[in-house]
Amino acid sequence: MTSTENEPADLNAAIRNALDHNDTVALITRNRQEAENLFFRLRRTFDVTLLGDQDTSVPGGIAILPIYLAKGLEFDSVIVCDVTEENFPEESLGILYTICSRAMHSLTLLCPGKLPALLRRIPPELYTVSVRFDENAES
Repeated sequence: MTSTENEPADLNAAIRNALDHNDTVALITRNRQEAENLFFRLRRTFDVTLLGDQDTSVPGGIAILPIYLAKGLEFDSVIVCDVTEENFPEESLGILYTICSRAMHSLTLLCPGKLPALLRRIPPELYTVSVRFDENAES
């Protein structure tokens, strides 16, 4: 079972894995507030850049940005946190599609708990489910 209390450990592992294989890693959020919250959470552990409206170029390494700034950009790897039914209901297909389509080589969706209905419609042979911790893992 995946739980939100283990999410930071899973996110850190996903970022480290992405950095091992890619030059640019983007954590794309639904809005500016989520991007800022994620930046303040991760800046103590990683060298991260929070992209804003005034930024005209994408730095190497880890960039955190809201979806409205990601249109037209591509990254080697994209990580999406907290992909849940509540955060990505059926009517948010366009938002999730836009986020996912920014990844050139690697896409990681962190889904605490059960996959949202939006993702359960995708044939399972088209993706791989990875579990980085078990329900007894310590935070």
